[in-house]
Amino acid sequence: MYGPQQDPNLRISRLKEGKVTHFIERFRDRLQLDQQSGSLSITRLRLNDSGVYMCRSIGINTFTQHFNLTVYVSVSAPSIRVTQSEMSSSCSSLWVECSVGSSRGLSLSWFRGGDRLEQTRRPDSSSRLRLSLLVWSGDGEEYSCVAENPVDQKSSRLHTEDTCLNHGASSEQLSWCHTEATIRLLLSAVLALALMVLVADHIRLGRQSQPCAGSRLMRRRRRALEDQ
Repeated sequence: MYGPQQDPNLRISRLKEGKVTHFIERFRDRLQLDQQSGSLSITRLRLNDSGVYMCRSIGINTFTQHFNLTVYVSVSAPSIRVTQSEMSSSCSSLWVECSVGSSRGLSLSWFRGGDRLEQTRRPDSSSRLRLSLLVWSGDGEEYSCVAENPVDQKSSRLHTEDTCLNHGASSEQLSWCHTEATIRLLLSAVLALALMVLVADHIRLGRQSQPCAGSRLMRRRRRALEDQ
């Protein structure tokens, strides 16, 4: 017996006096009923084969046993793209979107290394599943988008140094991204050098002021002794 709910009431196959009879057309070429053990096999599973199956044995004693079957499809590898409307002109930060065709029990997650950053899931399979993440271009981190269900898992990887290339940027844009990174590095070096110079001058001036202050103090003491 078979039913999509908890009460299977649709007879699909019967074994009686060594003769097998199938009753449902959509199962007919995919059912195998063992004449010795009475075990039922279903080949070429489909999503709508999910449901509750019940075996009822009638003889000297009668007993029933229920089986819950859930059919999942193989997961497709998710695709990753840079969202153009959110991409900054300097390519410093941007939104990346991961998407995959939705199916039963599917979840979509963003990982940075082994850390899960974002996750979404949808119980139905009516539309494509999408998940966005803000990343910093060129931060040296590797991200991965993982699509999975209870029976399968696929992933796609994204390295932030390749985000401009994945976006399909022109050579001028790529040159600007690389030039900006170089400029930022040079500015950081200049600021660090300027800070070191300021600290050195402060120390030098402090050392020079100490002898001067000591000399003034000695002169004051001598004048006080002379006045006495």
